[in-house]
Amino acid sequence: MPPGRFNVKVLPLGTNLAEQTQEVQITNLTRTRSDTAYVDFYLRYDKRGRERSVETSREVVFAQEIPPAAKKMYEEGVIDLPKNQEKGLAKLEEAIKIFPNYFDALNRLGKEYISRKDYEKGYPYLLRAIDINQRSFSSYYSLGYAFYQLKQYPAALEAAKATTILAPESIDAQLLLGTLLRITENYTEGEKALLKADTLAKKMNAEVHWQLALLYNRLNRNQDAVNELETFLKLEPDSPDRKKIQDLIAKLKGSVNNKK
Repeated sequence: MPPGRFNVKVLPLGTNLAEQTQEVQITNLTRTRSDTAYVDFYLRYDKRGRERSVETSREVVFAQEIPPAAKKMYEEGVIDLPKNQEKGLAKLEEAIKIFPNYFDALNRLGKEYISRKDYEKGYPYLLRAIDINQRSFSSYYSLGYAFYQLKQYPAALEAAKATTILAPESIDAQLLLGTLLRITENYTEGEKALLKADTLAKKMNAEVHWQLALLYNRLNRNQDAVNELETFLKLEPDSPDRKKIQDLIAKLKGSVNNKK
């Protein structure tokens, strides 16, 4: 952005929140080094609004002055991705070569590789994206998921914690954090995160109940594990592991009855 004073307006379309405007000042110290400014908005309910709140993107708006050639290459790459993945990825790469600090390109390219399960190739782009924009929920979430798949659990935990700070009401964020806390044997905090994910879910989430079942099983809370497994099977009746889960439920019920 060029130096100067700017008004940033939030238009919370599709919600019952009131729009809000704040002023921000950009001061570029040199011609080649641009400033970074963050603006926090705490939106209030609009009593005149009749629309109910709906699930919206959790991404923070991030503005950059992009060289036209890089922007053109990025936009072409995004268009090409559904039709020709390799061509689209190559254009995103080219956009980053033109402008190495191109947040949107770094974030999109990282997420594209993660979606293709190419975690080793994807996470470096996300790390670079976060260096540029430290308030990107999608970058942190994709990074945490990539490290989780790579079994780099300490790094995954740090990224997952960031997602719950940026979007504490995100089901996906709480589920990822709870899963990682379970894996690293922090069962108390893991249960809290998973129960919060369950509370936030508008519809029951099978993966939340699966993770709770695994956690309770490790704690020998057999009845709780049975309840979660039975809920999981109700939500996923066609699970390929249905027979194994039913056998496990029977075994856990036997343990509960023996204790009685």
